Amino acid sequence: MPFDSTERVAAWFRDEAAQFGIKPLMLNVALNTMRFAHGDQRFKVGYATLDGALEVADPDRLRRRVLKGFGYYRRTGLGMLELSN
Repeated sequence: MPFDSTERVAAWFRDEAAQFGIKPLMLNVALNTMRFAHGDQRFKVGYATLDGALEVADPDRLRRRVLKGFGYYRRTGLGMLELSN
């Protein structure tokens, strides 16, 4: 996993938020691990879950990021974004 602590994930998210078109207002980070088997191989993927509140600062940038995903593990189904109001 690129980040080994919730503090590092939160700092990265706050630092990069503008390029995603958002402004974090509240943030909670949890580190998780997804384990699965494919054929004879076993995989372990570390990831972070971010919950909180944000303000949309640039709708076009956010739209592009929602379509593209976040982070390194988009191909495994991670890096998804769920927005609700």
